[in-house]
Amino acid sequence: MFPSQVKSTDVRVLVIDDEYLNLDLVQSLLGPTGLHVLRANGGQEGIEMASSESPNPILLDLMMRGVTGSQVVERLRALDRMRTSPPTPGA
Repeated sequence: MFPSQVKSTDVRVLVIDDEYLNLDLVQSLLGPTGLHVLRANGGQEGIEMASSESPNPILLDLMMRGVTGSQVVERLRALDRMRTSPPTPGA
């Protein structure tokens, strides 16, 4: 899609980082464009927000304390597979 075809308020960008300065920086860059910026301080909060807010896209710091960016990706992929897999008979 071209930017002119997308209402910027329809785009929900989730920024996941454990450094407030980075969250502030990304918000200051994307906020004025009219994009809806969601901020998660760390991997676990990012997983929870991604699950409840259904953002697109997600900007993710890979090197975080606690739950790392790679772990966030693995958990979100697992959640997505659970949502899209058909139910197992007898389960």
